[in-house]
Amino acid sequence: VFQTRSLGAKPPALQQSELVQRLAQLGPQPPGFNATQADWKAFVEGNAKLPAGLLLLGVIIGIATFSCVVCHLECECSFIPTKPWLLLALCGLTVAVVAFGIVSRVNAVNESFLLAQGQITRMQSNVEEAVQLAAQLDSMCVDLQDQINGLPHSCKFVPFANIAMEAAADKANKSLASM
Repeated sequence: VFQTRSLGAKPPALQQSELVQRLAQLGPQPPGFNATQADWKAFVEGNAKLPAGLLLLGVIIGIATFSCVVCHLECECSFIPTKPWLLLALCGLTVAVVAFGIVSRVNAVNESFLLAQGQITRMQSNVEEAVQLAAQLDSMCVDLQDQINGLPHSCKFVPFANIAMEAAADKANKSLASM
């Protein structure tokens, strides 16, 4: 559950569920917050190597077993099991390992994407709120300048107030320009 904080307050640390932590241990860590597209591509390719390797191994064993059983080469390939229930169990185990690996990495990547999406959404709302606050501050400064300009010139503080307002406006404009 995401908690929204405003004005730069730091939210509490994200607590991942035990299942997510276990599944995340099966592969490399996702790239950091400032990762490039190449980093994400390398991450996805790195996660695909183990399931693809297991799938390839299963296909090779299946083809070798099929050719040995069909061609009756039991004496030459004695290391390959020929019992149908054992072959089915090995095939099922291979498919289960590949499916578990794919599902676990999909869950970990989805969790990372959801976290990133939530952070970007909160950042966008914070920026929009900062823009609104800046606009309010600008209008308040304009109102204050109008009030100071409306003071009678016989008041001895008017020149100092005008100088102070000009300095504050310059500093605010520099700060807004650096955003």
